[in-house]
Amino acid sequence: MGRPKKDPEAQDARQRIVEAFWKLLEDRRLSELTVGAICAEATCNRGSFYYHFDDLDSLVFSAIENELMDGGGLPNEMFNLVTGADDGVFSRIVEGRRMERLSLMMERGGMDRVEAMAKKTMLGIWRTVLCPDGSDLLPEARFVIEYAVSGMLGVLSFKSRQDAAGIETPVPERFMSEVASFMLSQIGKAQGVPQDEMLLRFKMLSRFMRLSAT
Repeated sequence: MGRPKKDPEAQDARQRIVEAFWKLLEDRRLSELTVGAICAEATCNRGSFYYHFDDLDSLVFSAIENELMDGGGLPNEMFNLVTGADDGVFSRIVEGRRMERLSLMMERGGMDRVEAMAKKTMLGIWRTVLCPDGSDLLPEARFVIEYAVSGMLGVLSFKSRQDAAGIETPVPERFMSEVASFMLSQIGKAQGVPQDEMLLRFKMLSRFMRLSAT
């Protein structure tokens, strides 16, 4: 399909479509969203939508991926969490806009999609860190990573439900930092990579992501 005709209102069509998606999701279930409703909210036509996205599922996964990787945030926060370099990192992960949107997605019927994308993203990051030669993660390492992602999403889902009920739930930062440290050691043992080497690789990846985001 050819590129839609350019005009001042259509320059940021893709971003407007994504923002329209999140806005509509505040009041509707994921299953209730339609391409027509999103286009109306974004003030664009279907041609613009299908230029940027193959279908609604493509938009959903793109929106989730953007929140996970915006500004290189996830690799940076992962590094800070597992190294203990930032005492407030878990609060920032849980309370920031990124997790507000991911929690909203889970509440509105997209738990399976968030989990699938989160695991795909995390496995990709760990594979980059642990397998610079292009090999695959060992099954034991993948098991730990998938278990950890499911646990984190469970924490987010619980906190989101508590917040919705007006119940203030303190963030167990010390516990989560200890869990992150344990996870780091277990993944390293499973993959056969020393912890110091893992931290060095994480630092390099984090720096690369920050530079790529600027």
